[in-house]
Amino acid sequence: MLRYRRLDRPTLSTRVLGPLGRQLLAIDSVIEGKADVAPIDGYALDLLRRHDAGRVARVRVVATTAAAPSPPVVASARTSPAARERTSEVLCAVHTAPEMNATLDELLIERFVRVAPEDFDVFLELQRAAEDAGYPDLA
Repeated sequence: MLRYRRLDRPTLSTRVLGPLGRQLLAIDSVIEGKADVAPIDGYALDLLRRHDAGRVARVRVVATTAAAPSPPVVASARTSPAARERTSEVLCAVHTAPEMNATLDELLIERFVRVAPEDFDVFLELQRAAEDAGYPDLA
């Protein structure tokens, strides 16, 4: 929707709700008529298609954004480097454990992979584009 926003046309609707913070709140806002559109994470929408198809059947995808990585799995800064590394190793190998197949399938996860900070630059680019378009800070 950002591509339709201009400084001389700062809103595409009469009001902006949010931040709603949770995907279900955003979807339910659309279903209940409180919002005309809402941004929904693609992974969250896929999970809902799998586990709550009735809810998803009540909305339609009208636009998508550029592909972006899934949110990272993070650990507390207090977690030791050794524990963080071991956690990464286990997560990156979980797809090789047959006993985890059903869980991964339910979560629609094929595998975990290591990422680098620059893998998330796409989010900074989207933020800059929103700021350049004069989009308000909702947080």
